[in-house]
Amino acid sequence: MAIEDNLLTSPNRHEISAANDDASAEAAGNAIDCSEQLSVQTKMAELEASNHKLRVENLALRTRIERQKSDRSLQKGLVIAGMVSLWFFFILSVITKLIASSN
Repeated sequence: MAIEDNLLTSPNRHEISAANDDASAEAAGNAIDCSEQLSVQTKMAELEASNHKLRVENLALRTRIERQKSDRSLQKGLVIAGMVSLWFFFILSVITKLIASSN
């Protein structure tokens, strides 16, 4: 019995108790770290999904803008071609009238 009393009051008992407390705190810290890591991973997945969605939307908008630029360019070309054609037919009309009036 004296040996057991000696063990219970010895400094080793406090060391063992402190080690158990440290192990408990470390286990609790690990549990918190795991939940924080899961939260960070979840947030990272959300951000990656949001990034992908924004990239797809950005690509769609860029494609739409390029299509509109192409359409405007085609329209400008058609307007210029129409104006040149009208000018050509006007000149042709004037020339034919001049030729007809000179005969």
